[in-house]
Amino acid sequence: MVTLAELAKTYGLSAGDFSASVTSLVLYVMGIVVYALFVFKFNSVIAKRDIFSVDLHKYDYASHEFIKKTANIAGYSLLYVVVFPLIAFFSFIIIALLLAVLAQSRPVEQVMLLSMAIVGTIRVLSYYNEDLARDLAKLLPFTLMGVLLLDVSGLQVIEAARTLVRFAAGWRTLLYYFVFIISVEFVMSVAYRIASAARESGEKK
Repeated sequence: MVTLAELAKTYGLSAGDFSASVTSLVLYVMGIVVYALFVFKFNSVIAKRDIFSVDLHKYDYASHEFIKKTANIAGYSLLYVVVFPLIAFFSFIIIALLLAVLAQSRPVEQVMLLSMAIVGTIRVLSYYNEDLARDLAKLLPFTLMGVLLLDVSGLQVIEAARTLVRFAAGWRTLLYYFVFIISVEFVMSVAYRIASAARESGEKK
């Protein structure tokens, strides 16, 4: 009867080769899984219509209706003036880093413009169709993953990081971009809530 050891010897199999091969496979699987989970989490935030799923009505302690409405408006305004810029900035940095890796020959100004345009487009589309916004949000990250899987030598993270550092020279332009994105987000949010309230009111009638 042929033993496993004899079969392994016949076909040139060894535990060392198995370990080396499987180790590489495990590293690739873990890397792709972690990257895909990061992209999924990132998309679930940036492409979500209602980024702030906070019900401010739970904190209505005032007895007067006007005070309640004023407090709710102030609360939502605070979220979009303070919290949303942080989310937009984080999203911009992520997309800019990905774009800098994919398009290393692009000038810094174009990377800034395209990155902010992608962030703005995702946010606008989220109010029209969240699935469409998610598709756009994951397009760039998964494109980068495909490129790197085919040619890992093209990974120039250090050079991409240097591109991000050079953004500091264009801080005024970035400030204008952020003011525009925040304004668009606020207008879209208000318009969506007004339209939703009007639709609900019409359905009740």
